[in-house]
Amino acid sequence: AGAANTARRHRRARMIAELLEERQFRVSVGGDVLRARLEGHEREFMVARLVALAPLLMHTRQPDMALSDAAAIAQYKTKLGAQLEQLTPADTH
Repeated sequence: AGAANTARRHRRARMIAELLEERQFRVSVGGDVLRARLEGHEREFMVARLVALAPLLMHTRQPDMALSDAAAIAQYKTKLGAQLEQLTPADTH
């Protein structure tokens, strides 16, 4: 499970879930396990969302050690959200 404690892994999973939910993925989180689905949208929408997964995966593989408290999580999420926003705007509805 890595060097990070359970609470930090859970925080990472919840942060990723929130970023995905903002982009209309259906997400379930159980502990540090995250499952996300995206279905029922037009092809262009789906492709754009899937493209946004690459940087999300690249930048969220091991940040547990940095996610020590709510402020650190908010800062990391804002940074990732800004990167994702360039690829795929969050749902504003």
